[in-house]
Amino acid sequence: MLRAGGSHSFLGLRAHQGGFGTLAVWAGIVSVDDVEAMALGAIVGAWDMKEFQAQPPEDERRAPLTDVTVFGADAAATRDGI
Repeated sequence: MLRAGGSHSFLGLRAHQGGFGTLAVWAGIVSVDDVEAMALGAIVGAWDMKEFQAQPPEDERRAPLTDVTVFGADAAATRDGI
């Protein structure tokens, strides 16, 4: 289980770099704070500074991460954390 910190942003980063577009995570038993950290970490990990980088040709660009779903054993905590 990943806890608050840089591990959460790693999920978003890898999904974004891979061009997956969506990310689904089974979190197991989590608190509201854990779910919030996962959601914010995915946002941070998927963020890039395109305005400061040369863009690849259109046909070589990967899909950006646009959708993250967090599943947890406690539906109320999962819902409230997002």
